[in-house]
Amino acid sequence: MALDAEAFREEFWPQEVQQMWGVGPQLATRMRSLGITTVGELARAPVHVLNGAFGVIGPQLREAAWGRDETPLVPYHRGVDPKSMGHEVTLVADCSDREFLVSTLLRLSDQVGRRLRGEGFRGRVVALKLRNHRFESRIRQRALAGYTDEHERFFQVAVSLLDLNWSGERLRLVGVTVSDLVTSRSEPAVDLFDDARRRSRLREALDRMRDKLGEASLVPAGALLHPRSRAKHVPFGAIRPHARRHGSSRGSSDP
Repeated sequence: MALDAEAFREEFWPQEVQQMWGVGPQLATRMRSLGITTVGELARAPVHVLNGAFGVIGPQLREAAWGRDETPLVPYHRGVDPKSMGHEVTLVADCSDREFLVSTLLRLSDQVGRRLRGEGFRGRVVALKLRNHRFESRIRQRALAGYTDEHERFFQVAVSLLDLNWSGERLRLVGVTVSDLVTSRSEPAVDLFDDARRRSRLREALDRMRDKLGEASLVPAGALLHPRSRAKHVPFGAIRPHARRHGSSRGSSDP
Protein backbone atom coordinates (compact mmCIF):
# COMPACT_ATOMS: atom_id res chain seq x y z
CA MET A 1 0.00 0.00 0.00
CA ALA A 2 1.44 3.36 -1.06
CA LEU A 3 1.06 6.30 1.31
CA ASP A 4 1.36 9.97 0.49
CA ALA A 5 2.80 12.38 3.07
CA GLU A 6 -0.55 13.15 4.68
CA ALA A 7 -1.59 9.49 4.92
CA PHE A 8 1.80 8.65 6.40
CA ARG A 9 1.34 11.21 9.17
CA GLU A 10 -2.18 10.01 9.92
CA GLU A 11 -1.02 6.41 10.12
CA PHE A 12 2.23 6.70 12.05
CA TRP A 13 2.35 9.96 14.02
CA PRO A 14 -0.11 8.81 16.72
CA GLN A 15 1.97 5.65 17.41
CA GLU A 16 4.32 5.25 20.36
CA VAL A 17 7.82 6.47 19.58
CA GLN A 18 9.23 3.06 20.51
CA GLN A 19 7.37 1.56 17.55
CA MET A 20 9.93 3.19 15.25
CA TRP A 21 12.74 1.09 13.90
CA GLY A 22 15.96 2.03 15.71
CA VAL A 23 14.26 3.23 18.91
CA GLY A 24 14.81 0.72 21.68
CA PRO A 25 13.49 0.79 25.26
CA GLN A 26 16.36 2.87 26.65
CA LEU A 27 16.26 5.43 23.86
CA ALA A 28 12.47 5.65 24.14
CA THR A 29 12.77 6.30 27.88
CA ARG A 30 15.21 9.13 27.27
CA MET A 31 12.89 10.61 24.64
CA ARG A 32 9.92 10.47 27.03
CA SER A 33 11.98 12.41 29.57
CA LEU A 34 12.06 15.20 26.96
CA GLY A 35 8.32 15.00 26.41
CA ILE A 36 8.57 12.96 23.20
CA THR A 37 6.13 10.07 23.47
CA THR A 38 4.81 9.64 19.91
CA VAL A 39 6.27 9.54 16.41
CA GLY A 40 4.54 12.84 15.66
CA GLU A 41 6.15 14.56 18.65
CA LEU A 42 9.53 13.30 17.50
CA ALA A 43 8.89 14.69 14.02
CA ARG A 44 8.08 18.13 15.46
CA ALA A 45 10.93 18.20 18.01
CA PRO A 46 13.59 20.91 17.42
CA VAL A 47 16.66 19.56 15.64
CA HIS A 48 19.09 21.24 18.06
CA VAL A 49 17.37 19.58 21.03
CA LEU A 50 17.62 16.13 19.44
CA ASN A 51 21.21 16.68 18.38
CA GLY A 52 22.19 17.79 21.87
CA ALA A 53 20.43 14.89 23.56
CA PHE A 54 21.19 12.03 21.17
CA GLY A 55 23.96 13.19 18.85
CA VAL A 56 23.73 12.58 15.12
CA ILE A 57 21.14 9.82 15.51
CA GLY A 58 18.57 12.31 16.87
CA PRO A 59 18.12 14.32 13.66
CA GLN A 60 18.25 11.09 11.65
CA LEU A 61 15.34 9.64 13.63
CA ARG A 62 13.45 12.92 13.22
CA GLU A 63 13.80 12.59 9.44
CA ALA A 64 12.56 9.01 9.67
CA ALA A 65 9.55 10.23 11.65
CA TRP A 66 8.69 12.39 8.65
CA GLY A 67 9.06 9.36 6.39
CA ARG A 68 12.24 10.65 4.81
CA ASP A 69 15.28 8.43 4.24
CA GLU A 70 18.05 9.15 1.74
CA THR A 71 19.73 5.76 2.14
CA PRO A 72 20.14 4.24 -1.33
CA LEU A 73 18.29 1.00 -2.00
CA VAL A 74 20.43 -2.06 -2.69
CA PRO A 75 18.84 -4.90 -4.71
CA TYR A 76 18.66 -8.06 -2.63
CA HIS A 77 20.47 -10.07 -5.30
CA ARG A 78 23.47 -7.72 -5.24
CA GLY A 79 24.11 -7.80 -1.51
CA VAL A 80 26.13 -5.36 0.56
CA ASP A 81 29.90 -5.28 0.78
CA PRO A 82 31.25 -6.23 4.22
CA LYS A 83 32.91 -3.54 6.34
CA SER A 84 35.41 -5.96 7.85
CA MET A 85 36.52 -9.58 7.84
CA GLY A 86 37.96 -11.42 10.79
CA HIS A 87 38.49 -14.69 12.59
CA GLU A 88 38.71 -15.36 16.31
CA VAL A 89 39.02 -18.50 18.38
CA THR A 90 38.34 -19.52 21.96
CA LEU A 91 41.37 -21.49 23.06
CA VAL A 92 41.01 -25.02 24.37
CA ALA A 93 42.58 -23.87 27.67
CA ASP A 94 43.52 -20.45 29.05
CA CYS A 95 46.99 -19.73 27.73
CA SER A 96 49.94 -17.50 28.65
CA ASP A 97 52.42 -19.17 26.30
CA ARG A 98 53.53 -16.45 23.85
CA GLU A 99 54.82 -18.93 21.27
CA PHE A 100 51.48 -20.67 21.21
CA LEU A 101 49.58 -17.39 20.95
CA VAL A 102 51.82 -16.17 18.13
CA SER A 103 51.27 -19.39 16.18
CA THR A 104 47.53 -18.93 16.65
CA LEU A 105 47.71 -15.36 15.36
CA LEU A 106 49.58 -16.58 12.29
CA ARG A 107 46.86 -19.06 11.47
CA LEU A 108 44.11 -16.52 12.06
CA SER A 109 45.90 -13.94 9.91
CA ASP A 110 46.26 -16.53 7.17
CA GLN A 111 42.52 -17.21 7.27
CA VAL A 112 41.68 -13.52 7.09
CA GLY A 113 43.98 -12.97 4.11
CA ARG A 114 42.48 -15.97 2.39
CA ARG A 115 38.95 -14.69 2.89
CA LEU A 116 39.87 -11.25 1.59
CA ARG A 117 41.40 -12.68 -1.57
CA GLY A 118 38.50 -15.08 -2.07
CA GLU A 119 35.97 -12.23 -1.80
CA GLY A 120 38.05 -9.80 -3.85
CA PHE A 121 38.96 -7.28 -1.13
CA ARG A 122 42.00 -5.59 0.37
CA GLY A 123 42.16 -4.01 3.81
CA ARG A 124 44.16 -1.35 5.62
CA VAL A 125 43.29 -1.48 9.34
CA VAL A 126 44.32 -4.50 11.42
CA ALA A 127 42.67 -5.13 14.80
CA LEU A 128 43.70 -7.57 17.52
CA LYS A 129 41.10 -8.86 19.97
CA LEU A 130 42.13 -10.31 23.33
CA ARG A 131 39.93 -11.81 26.05
CA ASN A 132 41.55 -12.89 29.30
CA HIS A 133 40.61 -15.62 31.78
CA ARG A 134 38.41 -13.09 33.64
CA PHE A 135 36.37 -12.58 30.43
CA GLU A 136 37.67 -9.02 30.06
CA SER A 137 37.99 -8.08 26.38
CA ARG A 138 39.95 -5.38 24.63
CA ILE A 139 40.55 -4.51 20.99
CA ARG A 140 43.54 -2.62 19.65
CA GLN A 141 44.09 -1.65 16.04
CA ARG A 142 46.65 -0.09 13.72
CA ALA A 143 46.46 1.22 10.16
CA LEU A 144 48.84 0.06 7.47
CA ALA A 145 50.43 2.44 4.99
CA GLY A 146 48.38 0.96 2.15
CA TYR A 147 45.76 -1.65 1.26
CA THR A 148 46.75 -5.29 1.10
CA ASP A 149 45.48 -8.86 1.25
CA GLU A 150 48.81 -10.33 2.43
CA HIS A 151 48.43 -12.31 5.63
CA GLU A 152 52.10 -11.75 6.50
CA ARG A 153 51.48 -8.04 7.00
CA PHE A 154 48.37 -8.67 9.08
CA PHE A 155 50.34 -11.12 11.21
CA GLN A 156 53.20 -8.67 11.81
CA VAL A 157 50.78 -6.01 13.05
CA ALA A 158 48.86 -8.51 15.20
CA VAL A 159 52.04 -9.69 16.94
CA SER A 160 53.19 -6.11 17.47
CA LEU A 161 49.84 -5.25 19.05
CA LEU A 162 50.04 -8.37 21.21
CA ASP A 163 53.45 -7.37 22.57
CA LEU A 164 52.27 -3.82 23.27
CA ASN A 165 48.99 -4.72 24.95
CA TRP A 166 49.46 -8.12 26.59
CA SER A 167 50.92 -8.26 30.09
CA GLY A 168 51.44 -12.02 30.11
CA GLU A 169 48.10 -12.88 31.70
CA ARG A 170 46.24 -16.01 30.68
CA LEU A 171 44.12 -15.53 27.56
CA ARG A 172 41.08 -17.52 26.54
CA LEU A 173 40.31 -15.88 23.17
CA VAL A 174 42.29 -14.14 20.44
CA GLY A 175 41.13 -12.72 17.14
CA VAL A 176 42.36 -10.84 14.08
CA THR A 177 40.13 -8.55 12.02
CA VAL A 178 40.89 -6.40 8.98
CA SER A 179 38.69 -3.39 8.17
CA ASP A 180 38.63 -0.30 5.94
CA LEU A 181 38.05 -2.61 2.99
CA VAL A 182 38.14 -1.77 -0.70
CA THR A 183 37.63 -4.02 -3.68
CA SER A 184 40.79 -5.23 -5.34
CA ARG A 185 39.65 -3.58 -8.55
CA SER A 186 39.24 -0.16 -6.93
CA GLU A 187 42.58 -0.31 -5.09
CA PRO A 188 45.18 -2.12 -7.21
CA ALA A 189 48.34 -3.40 -5.60
CA VAL A 190 51.06 -0.77 -5.45
CA ASP A 191 53.95 -3.27 -5.36
CA LEU A 192 55.19 -3.53 -8.93
CA PHE A 193 58.53 -5.25 -8.32
CA ASP A 194 59.25 -8.78 -9.49
CA ASP A 195 59.47 -9.93 -5.90
CA ALA A 196 55.94 -8.74 -5.12
CA ARG A 197 54.57 -10.25 -8.31
CA ARG A 198 56.14 -13.60 -7.47
CA ARG A 199 54.57 -13.54 -4.00
CA SER A 200 51.21 -12.68 -5.51
CA ARG A 201 51.42 -15.56 -8.00
CA LEU A 202 52.45 -17.92 -5.20
CA ARG A 203 49.46 -16.90 -3.06
CA GLU A 204 47.13 -17.42 -6.01
CA ALA A 205 48.58 -20.90 -6.60
CA LEU A 206 48.21 -21.81 -2.92
CA ASP A 207 44.64 -20.52 -2.87
CA ARG A 208 43.78 -22.66 -5.90
CA MET A 209 45.27 -25.70 -4.16
CA ARG A 210 43.15 -25.05 -1.07
CA ASP A 211 40.10 -24.63 -3.27
CA LYS A 212 40.76 -28.07 -4.68
CA LEU A 213 42.07 -30.02 -1.68
CA GLY A 214 40.36 -28.30 1.24
CA GLU A 215 41.16 -25.50 3.63
CA ALA A 216 43.31 -27.62 5.95
CA SER A 217 45.48 -28.98 3.14
CA LEU A 218 47.99 -26.13 3.58
CA VAL A 219 48.90 -24.47 6.87
CA PRO A 220 51.56 -21.78 7.48
CA ALA A 221 54.68 -23.50 8.83
CA GLY A 222 54.91 -21.08 11.74
CA ALA A 223 51.50 -22.22 12.94
CA LEU A 224 52.86 -25.74 13.47
CA LEU A 225 56.03 -24.92 15.38
CA HIS A 226 54.44 -25.38 18.77
CA PRO A 227 53.42 -28.98 19.62
CA ARG A 228 49.99 -27.91 20.87
CA SER A 229 49.29 -26.28 17.51
CA ARG A 230 49.19 -29.71 15.92
CA ALA A 231 45.88 -30.28 17.70
CA LYS A 232 44.26 -27.95 15.16
CA HIS A 233 43.05 -25.62 17.89
CA VAL A 234 42.07 -23.07 15.26
CA PRO A 235 39.22 -24.47 13.16
CA PHE A 236 39.18 -23.51 9.51
CA GLY A 237 36.10 -21.60 8.38
CA ALA A 238 34.58 -22.37 5.02
CA ILE A 239 36.05 -20.15 2.32
CA ARG A 240 33.98 -19.60 -0.78
CA PRO A 241 36.57 -19.50 -3.55
CA HIS A 242 36.46 -16.46 -5.83
CA ALA A 243 32.90 -15.60 -4.75
CA ARG A 244 33.00 -12.05 -6.04
CA ARG A 245 34.24 -13.19 -9.41
CA HIS A 246 30.88 -14.89 -9.82
CA GLY A 247 28.92 -11.81 -8.83
CA SER A 248 28.05 -12.64 -5.22
CA SER A 249 29.24 -11.03 -2.01
CA ARG A 250 29.27 -11.67 1.67
CA GLY A 251 27.96 -9.11 4.18
CA SER A 252 29.22 -10.65 7.39
CA SER A 253 32.58 -10.63 9.08
CA ASP A 254 31.81 -13.51 11.39
CA PRO A 255 33.99 -16.58 11.05
